[in-house]
Amino acid sequence: MSRSAGAWPTDEPLQAVQEVYDLATDRTDGIATVDFALGALTYLADMQAEAGEAIFAIARTVGWVTHALEEYGEEPLRFRFRARYVDA
Repeated sequence: MSRSAGAWPTDEPLQAVQEVYDLATDRTDGIATVDFALGALTYLADMQAEAGEAIFAIARTVGWVTHALEEYGEEPLRFRFRARYVDA
């Protein structure tokens, strides 16, 4: 969290995010995930509520496309059925 310090005009929003982070880590055994980071970014940057979901979806889509392009450039790594379509 300290890497975010100084990025916003006031420390109040960042302090709120830090408090939520501290409470979550004190009360659970889990660690913060990308969901928390996107929520914090959305809040701190004063984005619309759906912005985090849009950022996640765009990033995931880019990853899928990149993976597909890598697969096209290699010998098939998996067995894939080939379909033939016929008129009935």
